[in-house]
Amino acid sequence: MTAVVFDLETTGLSPARDAILEIGAMVVENGVLTGEMFHTLVNPGCNIPYFITRINGIRDSMVRDAPSIQTALPGFLEFIAGRQLVAHNASFDMGFICENANRLNLNPPKHAICTVELSRRVFPRERSHNLDAVCSRLGLVPNGRHRALADVEVTAQAFVKFQELIAARV
Repeated sequence: MTAVVFDLETTGLSPARDAILEIGAMVVENGVLTGEMFHTLVNPGCNIPYFITRINGIRDSMVRDAPSIQTALPGFLEFIAGRQLVAHNASFDMGFICENANRLNLNPPKHAICTVELSRRVFPRERSHNLDAVCSRLGLVPNGRHRALADVEVTAQAFVKFQELIAARV
């Protein structure tokens, strides 16, 4: 199975009101990160809220010369074309991708496997399934957090481990 694990950084929580700041994606093929990736910062067309910069470290100066969503999103959609998508809390990221694709009259992807849902399946008695909790349970060490590629890398590792754990149960 070939999948693309992706993550976004955004200016807030609402796909209708907020903007995408960063898109990161990595290809996983048969349980192995292939090294094939997509990454771009995105100029949101507005100032980045201070509290967002405190979370992810992305500053206005970093996105000033970055492509707009009108340029970045078609490139991302081309990268993922025909491949299974995976994301942690997929409904959040897919909400932003679909909202922006619809605004730009592009065909949004239909579905993404959610590693939060996989975590709930593998660890049904646990209360928290955020990425930090998942990393802790699976013995994964994130290489940074709250930047798209760092979160993609650890989400991809979690996805592979979840596949192995689920396959071992069958």
